[in-house]
Amino acid sequence: VVRVTIGGQPCIVYYVTSTAVECRISSSQLSAGSLPVVVQTANGTTSYAPGVVGGAIVGVTAPWAPSIQSVTPYFGNPNGGDVILIKATNLDGAHLPTATQVPTVRIGANLCKNVRVVDVETNECVTPPSAPGVASVVVTWSGKSNYDNRAFTYSLYDPGLAPMVSSSSSVVSSLVAVLVACVAAVLAF
Repeated sequence: VVRVTIGGQPCIVYYVTSTAVECRISSSQLSAGSLPVVVQTANGTTSYAPGVVGGAIVGVTAPWAPSIQSVTPYFGNPNGGDVILIKATNLDGAHLPTATQVPTVRIGANLCKNVRVVDVETNECVTPPSAPGVASVVVTWSGKSNYDNRAFTYSLYDPGLAPMVSSSSSVVSSLVAVLVACVAAVLAF
């Protein structure tokens, strides 16, 4: 368990690696200026003054990097052309995107088309074509981007479902005919 406070205020942790911790805190909880950061882990507590510590930048920056909350649907056709909704936070407080100012959205290395702001936390776009597989959805706003993720899958079927054998009568009839032929061949020997 990792706990973080910034300027004495709790910061909600949502991303932890062996070298980084990312957390979310409302800008209304913070005062302007340099703020101390305190990180508590199972191994103890470490306090950092704003600045550079051991080669790592420690402190609070604004605007915050966007944070992807959800992508709906989370899969689409490799040919592209699917409309998806991307829910993201931290779109820079007072400078939220509008119908004329939209964030840049990439799926993998390709730009989404027709990016549209639905509301302050939701963007809509049309998926670009890509090879089948998992891809990151990256939202860039005010020069800040979220971390790479595995939020979208290019696939012709819902990757969350197990493959199913069709129960159509022609498929079943063909399978029965093949099985009958195989049994007859075995019995003939």
